Parts: sequence; structure tokens; C-alpha cells
Amino acid sequence: MVANDLSNLSLIVQGPFNNHICNVLHYYENQFSLLEIVIISWSLDYSKYKKNLSKKSANIKIIIAEDPGGQISANGEKLNVNRQLVSTKLGVQNSSRKYCLKTRSDIKLNLNKTIKQYNKFNREVFNKSIINNI
Repeated sequence: MVANDLSNLSLIVQGPFNNHICNVLHYYENQFSLLEIVIISWSLDYSKYKKNLSKKSANIKIIIAEDPGGQISANGEKLNVNRQLVSTKLGVQNSSRKYCLKTRSDIKLNLNKTIKQYNKFNREVFNKSIINNI
């Protein structure tokens, strides 16, 4: 189970370096002092937003990667599957907590409600229905 104080959770936040990612970092940091926050973004614009991200805390990790790029569908839609895969993998590799939750930088989750719901899951059913089918 995820601890109520979120001390065993790494929140992986992915998105471009911009005001959204700075705001979401400060939002989670101010509400949950024991939460580990792993920010994953691409090197583009890092220097512009670096000063807004840097708060000297052992619970905040900022990972800068090269943008793997997206693909364009036959309909001209932008697909960010490559970005999601790369950022999620990097986030998990750089987290140090028992549990990880990955989200986007343009979303502010109500972590109290999210974790409360997660902790209600029947682990036996969850493990049998998902893990055994892999």
C-alpha cells in the first residue's frame, strides 16, 4: 500500500520544460513534502526554465533527455508514443521508491484521492487478472 504521507511513492512527471512543468512541480512539492518527484523532459528549453525548477531537495530529481521525437499518423495527428515510452522508462529507472505513478505536466492530480482509490484495490484479484496474464 502507498503510505498516506506518500513517502514510498515516486511521482514521475513528463512534459516539456515550460511554465506548466514548473507550476506542477511546486504544486506537488508544497502539498507533499515526503513525495519523491521525478521530472522528465527534453533538453530543449531547459536552460530557460532551470531557475524555476531548481529547489535544493533530495526528493526532487530532474532528468534531462534528448527528445526521441514523435510520429505523425496517416491522418496528420501527432503521436507521442515514443516520448511516453522513453520518459516512463527513465522515470522508473531514476525513482527510488517502492511505488511509481506517472503523469503529464499539464495535469494536477488529487494525489490523496488517487492513492486512496489505489489502496482500495483487491490485490489478490489485481494480481491474478493482470500479472498472471502477462
